[in-house]
Amino acid sequence: MDLFLKEAEYWDSPETLIQNPWQYERIVSIFFDSIKKEFISIVKKRNPKRVLEIGCGDGWLADELSIRGEYIGVDISRKRIEKAKNRGLKAQFINANILELEFDEGYFDLVIAWDSLHHIPDINGLYKKIHKWLSKKGMFLVNDYIGIGRFREYFMGLMLILFSYERVRILKGLSRRKEMRSPFEEVSGIEIIRVFKDFFTPLFIKTYNPLFFKLQGRIKAPLSFYRFIKHLDDMLNNWVNGGYTFLSGLKND
Repeated sequence: MDLFLKEAEYWDSPETLIQNPWQYERIVSIFFDSIKKEFISIVKKRNPKRVLEIGCGDGWLADELSIRGEYIGVDISRKRIEKAKNRGLKAQFINANILELEFDEGYFDLVIAWDSLHHIPDINGLYKKIHKWLSKKGMFLVNDYIGIGRFREYFMGLMLILFSYERVRILKGLSRRKEMRSPFEEVSGIEIIRVFKDFFTPLFIKTYNPLFFKLQGRIKAPLSFYRFIKHLDDMLNNWVNGGYTFLSGLKND
């Protein structure tokens, strides 16, 4: 089976939602709310006429942004696009592989991506397309996972085995790890930043959440515990790069 079809099936699967720590909204907000507010503020100040969102999922970001202009969201998951359409927004949602789509040159004045680029196997090819689709001085705004490195991954894996309520499932799942993951999970990583500079003039590049965000929703603990480990992540970020990047740039001439 084509890997892109497997990717679509993965995101269409109900099991994916069950396993995904993003479902714990109150916990996730502790780690990402400040960035989300800044992201939305940048978009609204920009007041774009035409927006393209890459990996729009169920349309939650389109809903929060409430763009007055034209809004096109693209996602590989058919079921998530159906949910997006059911929101009743003034937006167009397309179920497709973004690498196979074409738009008119210079059509969008803003392209956005929230936690989707690390699933793109050809980040260079995608950036080339975005550069073409953006208008002169058009903006590309991204918040995405870039990875925490092998050592930190092993450390957090050990933490989950020792303390997570999912530890039995995790241990049983080690032998079938490939079946439980997206075919393109974390495929682009740090290339999201490295290749970015070849096509866009950076306005800012930040990293955050270097380690303990990996525990979100996987340890039964009060919100105060998650606020504490978020504080640890913020301190650690003074010494090491974060696992997430928040970056923005304008189209190179």
